[in-house]
Amino acid sequence: QIDRARPLYVQVDTDGFAPPTIPIYREMIGMNVMSPFEVAAGCDVVQVGRDWPDLALFGGIDKRVLAQGPAAIDKMVERILPAMRKRGG
Repeated sequence: QIDRARPLYVQVDTDGFAPPTIPIYREMIGMNVMSPFEVAAGCDVVQVGRDWPDLALFGGIDKRVLAQGPAAIDKMVERILPAMRKRGG
């Protein structure tokens, strides 16, 4: 049983399409941090951030984009960063 009065951060590292598991992890283990986001499986860190505004997030860069070089990485970060800044990240 989780003592929600204590400051405890529970992080889950996922693979695949994770959004259906978020409510389960939140309820069962009190997850409040999630990483990474498997973009190739359709997991979008921006959408998850909209759907779960109190969930701390990191990741969300498509590993396939990393192999394409700095310009492709910059483009992906430019898409993600404004939404993350709005969330306080």
